[in-house]
Amino acid sequence: MSQPGTKVSVRRSDAEAEAARQHALRSAETVPSANVDVSRCDHKSENGRQCILTRHGDDTDHKFRTAGTRKEYAPLPEGFLAANTMEDVPEDEAPVQVKEITRSADQLVIDENVKAAYAAWVEAGKPAEFNKSPRKRRLVPPEYADTVRHMLDSAGTFLGYRVRIAPNKTHESGATMIYFVVTDKTERGKKNGDDK
Repeated sequence: MSQPGTKVSVRRSDAEAEAARQHALRSAETVPSANVDVSRCDHKSENGRQCILTRHGDDTDHKFRTAGTRKEYAPLPEGFLAANTMEDVPEDEAPVQVKEITRSADQLVIDENVKAAYAAWVEAGKPAEFNKSPRKRRLVPPEYADTVRHMLDSAGTFLGYRVRIAPNKTHESGATMIYFVVTDKTERGKKNGDDK
């Protein structure tokens, strides 16, 4: 029996020998270890991996755990990129195909909310503080609050704005209130007033 993730290469003629070895391994757990030699095969692959079988005869193939397949890239010759220049794409050449982003109907509604909130923020003179900015809110059932918060963030990323979302509050009806302000993106590391 092989373990998951193990590469196994057993010839049909060795299947019975392998079954006997596996039986010996299972039996070794119930027999005192002083009476049974279950030491590992000391053969190593060219990559340095240890054979996972117990000691076995020369007619048995070695087995090794594999760490998964990694793509190997060919090394570039010294100075290759210095001699190989980047070039402009001619206008008559077909443009690169870009995957078109499909937005759901609900996401399009949130996109429009974010655009309107940004316009209100610009009209108010782009205040830096969250509480002095024209805040907007959405009332949603509590089970959808995280989804709507994610959609607001997604709209900000898609449209190139920064959506600042306050902690959720509960409305007297039991709905979750999500307060947010939409501003310009700030430089990395700088804060634009209060944060989320």
